[in-house]
Amino acid sequence: MKKKTKTALKTSVYSMLILGTIGSFGSLQAKTNLMDALQNSTIDGFGFMRWAVVNGKDGNGQRYQLRLKPTVTTGEVDGWSVSAGLFFSIGSSTPDNNYTNDEIQGSRGFRTDMGGSDVFNISNFYVTKNISSWKTLLRAGVMNPLTPMNDVNLDRGIGVYAKNTSVDWANITFLWQDSWMSDDIYIRSFSYQGGNNHKYVGGGANAGILSGTFNNSIGAGIGNDLVSIGLSKETGDFKYRLWYTYGEKLFNYMIFADTSYTYRLNDTNSFTILGQIAATGMQNDFHYLSKSKFLQESGAINSPYSAKDIAKHRGVYNINATYKYAPPESKFSFDVNVGGAGTFGDGYGALIDNTGGLKLGGQIWNTFDGAERNGFGITGAGALKGSYLNLGYATINGQYGKLNLGFNVTFIDTNNYVVLSKASRSGSMSGAAGDMHRTLTAKGVASGSAINPTVTSGFKVHYFEIGPTYRYNFTKNLALIGYWKFAVGDLSFNILRWQVMYTF
Repeated sequence: MKKKTKTALKTSVYSMLILGTIGSFGSLQAKTNLMDALQNSTIDGFGFMRWAVVNGKDGNGQRYQLRLKPTVTTGEVDGWSVSAGLFFSIGSSTPDNNYTNDEIQGSRGFRTDMGGSDVFNISNFYVTKNISSWKTLLRAGVMNPLTPMNDVNLDRGIGVYAKNTSVDWANITFLWQDSWMSDDIYIRSFSYQGGNNHKYVGGGANAGILSGTFNNSIGAGIGNDLVSIGLSKETGDFKYRLWYTYGEKLFNYMIFADTSYTYRLNDTNSFTILGQIAATGMQNDFHYLSKSKFLQESGAINSPYSAKDIAKHRGVYNINATYKYAPPESKFSFDVNVGGAGTFGDGYGALIDNTGGLKLGGQIWNTFDGAERNGFGITGAGALKGSYLNLGYATINGQYGKLNLGFNVTFIDTNNYVVLSKASRSGSMSGAAGDMHRTLTAKGVASGSAINPTVTSGFKVHYFEIGPTYRYNFTKNLALIGYWKFAVGDLSFNILRWQVMYTF
């Protein structure tokens, strides 16, 4: 009965959207020409080329990455507009024992048929209705989910989005997704091998010890409906966001909340305090509706082989303070940010993306792994029962004209950390030294006792991320961006990244 009701609801929603679109555009043909919409079209998005190199005891490699993501939106006609976006991506910005020798990929052009992460196709396609008299925006189609739980550039979903700004105390947002995919989950699933042991190969801790067949993750989605409701407002120096998401057959709640207040001493000096929290409660019998073996074989919390592994209640908090010096008529300004983050519950995989809307310090501690298993993603390192992560960070940024220079120090303390392959094979995490850093679960996976693919097996580490960041704006739209970061402590490596970026 529930299935029939759900199917009927979906059919009704899609029917109304299609009929409304056809009826509206049918009347438009009598009133206006297609050129009226095209002449007022806008384009937004970005494109970049990156070069990244890793060196040191615990990391090596070089990679290029090219990405282009433009979205074209027609001009509004009677409040209606249509948006379509392309996505081109090739290569990687997270090298791990691989090099640039074959990055050119042949003589005629880049190949997008050699891996699931390389793609050139339609990314977004949606219809928008702007009802100005109601201060309401309605959108339906394929889109990036604009929530603080997601990567708003790479995650995708098919569904309906609505936002109303008529209430004084809150902007109200609603999002329903019928089919969706997180970029972190998608990329991570490629390395899962579904052989006899049904175990995940990756993260260095258990790399190379398993055999199996490549799973069918390419082109996979997740069919568990997501329903999100958000409240947000920016009133002068006070801001807040409060979001709730329900995941059908996945989690009972995923909550994100933050608030900030800026105290202005004068026109030049100001202090800002920010507090953030995220929490997720997994269902006892959760399972993913997907063709991906990585997701199909994830199991449930109450199944015998994963009850001891998966965290049910997960949480993270983040607090920071920023001092900003910005004289109104000066080309020079600087700011200092100091903060810390910690976790609560029996794990910390509390977001769909591994970072989402959290404003944290550092650049590499949660990004050097290509699938971004480090951080706060729902299937990342924080999905393990008993996992924890503590951060302390301080950053200073100075800007003069078009040049921005910064320096950051971040301390990382965690017990289930994914490392690069060199660290586990010949570096700090290998041999007897590595055994001192292994978690109990990591030892269990190595000996074949754990078979849940969504449990990341990692190491207990303490280290600092230290180094400069830089940005030079050639024009309003074109910039050179990068960093040179060093891992010092239990891990020892450095990552240099250059990126030329154009923003439409």
